[in-house]
Amino acid sequence: MHIRFAFAACLLFTFNVTVHADDFPEPVNTQAPGEHPPSPKEMLDLFELPDGFNVTLFAGEPDVQQPIAFDFDDRGRIWVAENYTYSAHGEIDPNLRDRIIILEDKDWDGRHDVRKVFWDKGSMLTGLTWGFGGLWILNDGTLSFIPDRDGDDVPDSEPVEMLNGWTKNAGHNFVNGLLWGPDGWLYGRHGITDTSYPGTPDTPKEERPPINCGIWRFHPTKHTFEVVCHGTTNPWGLDYNEYGDFFMSNNVIGHLWHVIPGAHYERMFGQDFNPHLYELMGMCADHYHWDESGGWQNSRDGKAEDLGGGHSHSGLMIYYGQNFPEEYRGKAFMCNTHGRCINVDRLERKGSSYVAKHEPNFLKVNTPWFRGVELKYGPAGCVYLSDWSDNGECHDHDGVHRKSGRIYRISFGTIDSPSGVDLTGRSPQFSTWRNRPYSTPCGVSRRQESRRCGKAIETIVNDRVFSHFSSIFDTAPADVHAAYSAYVAGEVNAELATEMLLSRKDYMRALAVRFVAESSELSDQVGRILVGVAKQERSPRTSCSAWRAVCRSLRLIHPMTLTQAGYRVAAK
Repeated sequence: MHIRFAFAACLLFTFNVTVHADDFPEPVNTQAPGEHPPSPKEMLDLFELPDGFNVTLFAGEPDVQQPIAFDFDDRGRIWVAENYTYSAHGEIDPNLRDRIIILEDKDWDGRHDVRKVFWDKGSMLTGLTWGFGGLWILNDGTLSFIPDRDGDDVPDSEPVEMLNGWTKNAGHNFVNGLLWGPDGWLYGRHGITDTSYPGTPDTPKEERPPINCGIWRFHPTKHTFEVVCHGTTNPWGLDYNEYGDFFMSNNVIGHLWHVIPGAHYERMFGQDFNPHLYELMGMCADHYHWDESGGWQNSRDGKAEDLGGGHSHSGLMIYYGQNFPEEYRGKAFMCNTHGRCINVDRLERKGSSYVAKHEPNFLKVNTPWFRGVELKYGPAGCVYLSDWSDNGECHDHDGVHRKSGRIYRISFGTIDSPSGVDLTGRSPQFSTWRNRPYSTPCGVSRRQESRRCGKAIETIVNDRVFSHFSSIFDTAPADVHAAYSAYVAGEVNAELATEMLLSRKDYMRALAVRFVAESSELSDQVGRILVGVAKQERSPRTSCSAWRAVCRSLRLIHPMTLTQAGYRVAAK
């Protein structure tokens, strides 16, 4: 009764604050008549969670429908990309549009109180994130920016194209997902079924790098585009750990992969863009969530339940929030499509990479209508989980149920209202409201620091970063956080890079190598020291990165080739 009342009250209130909705096309279900998911209230009773955990309905239809992506802003609100134009077959209905809504939970009870429509003119809208005074979106074959400088939740102008050239013919493998990295770059994903040639609007096609499966990134102020790595099948999840190492979730040929810049991974099909590579890298997990002998096609409808649920994965979250028990810290969480569950892997160092070990599934939802898409931890460390609420996706082509969608909040024990959530008007700081070691949700604090690179940043760098090398900090999150903050602020000079290269901690040396490799100026200034480190380095974490950086700075060989070979040597 309480849930029903709260949901109805939210619905009544949100209709009063919604804008742009009058002319929005009515979504049409192509599911057979009479086929529909359990109601939002009924769905809550179908969750199986570990002892001590609770689930609440943060939002459900009609307040949210087709939630293909979501993210938090600097005030702890959730921005949702509603994708009505999506079809697993790749057809785009020209009579439909996609839209972006904002959901806010003012009293932090796990249920939204306010709903606003921010923008409703989208097509193939597959990703969004807030930053630099506006919203970044993947829409209609572009990476675009919608400015809202005054923060009134009304676009200041039409979307501004930052990148174009993303294919529209990739079906359910198109470009997707946006994530601010700890280095200040904006990261995204791409699937295998068609090739894109992304670039800034003024970039000639012959200068555009191809990508059809892998990870890419874009610098928000330099407007530079790079392909980070190639391979896999359909990455639909991306996150990074306390050291700044990225991981992606994937489908069919393996579920979890360590993202190494310049790497080339095994593919589901097709030829890698570099035909001269002698061996493509595999996933970092030592297990599958389906029976290899039976084939991934037989891993649906619960047949692979004992192994984890099946071959299809969506979303990736490496948990560092303060709400869940300590045993979950640093673990990788992924939605398993056909298993109707959330898989968990434990990340362990191995050579220059990681190995992902299988852990018990975190939760299960006992209905085929549950389709988890994305999960992220937010204010107070609670986890938010989006549900496509449609059993017609991922090889189950029985129509699209466009009028359903939910977002749940999962928490442990009693929840206190978080403090210090609003970062919009604050001075540069190391915010910890999400307990991300060096970044609040999707780089909020990183954006604040890079946006205000004046005296305040210089003070932080001097007080926080250099003091690390006097052994004031002795934990990875603190010193890695500080070093990344200096890097994003443009304060990593030759002196700091040298001290990092000579640090007793291998992860700091590895981070210094990364900074030097991406700066021709630093390469020129500390090149000799870098060569010395590369010759003497014994840690697998640093050795491959060091040699790759040396080759890049000395312009000896193509860095991708060395990364490929070096990784194999160090991992053994």
